[in-house]
Amino acid sequence: MAYMLVSPREKLLHAIRLVTHSPSTQAYTKSIVYFPTCAMVEYFYPLLSKLSEFANHKVISLHGQLPPSARKKNFELFCNLTTTSTVLLTTDVAARGLDVPNVDLVVQLDPPQDPKNFSHRCGRAGRAGQPGRAVLFLHQGREEEYVQFLKVRGIPVEAVHRLDSTGGILQRDDDTAVDDLVARFRQFVQLDRGLHDKVFTR
Repeated sequence: MAYMLVSPREKLLHAIRLVTHSPSTQAYTKSIVYFPTCAMVEYFYPLLSKLSEFANHKVISLHGQLPPSARKKNFELFCNLTTTSTVLLTTDVAARGLDVPNVDLVVQLDPPQDPKNFSHRCGRAGRAGQPGRAVLFLHQGREEEYVQFLKVRGIPVEAVHRLDSTGGILQRDDDTAVDDLVARFRQFVQLDRGLHDKVFTR
């Protein structure tokens, strides 16, 4: 298990880079990205689906406010796709109680409110003797004590570096690619009335 210190505005950028840059020559087949709320999954699902970085990925959403039939359909789709790299955007509805085979990567955008869910989330990757990777994002300067909290609970974690656009180690503090990502999101929102209304009616 690993953690990455990032600023809040960098989280989605580095989640994208983790999913699309496997440290091995084998690309990730199945990745799970945990969001704190259902509203965030619902909002970012169409935005992330439109990104060129995910052109070769199938992006699927799963959260507690979806109708049960849609949750079942999306979960089965994520489990059954084997020929396409698949990314599941979800909440803690997928942290426990679901059998998700062959997950290569788990990314947690924020520490879970219930500490027990940390291990449940991470446990989705590398099950049944298969290799897997789990990365938790922590807000630099504000959440670093969470590492010590995990160690007290007997959960070993190690720091990993932020990634650049090629999957290598980011050598500078500020990454201008964040501004580009935000600009692309704004463009998508301006072109999609439904997304626009979600932003401005909340």
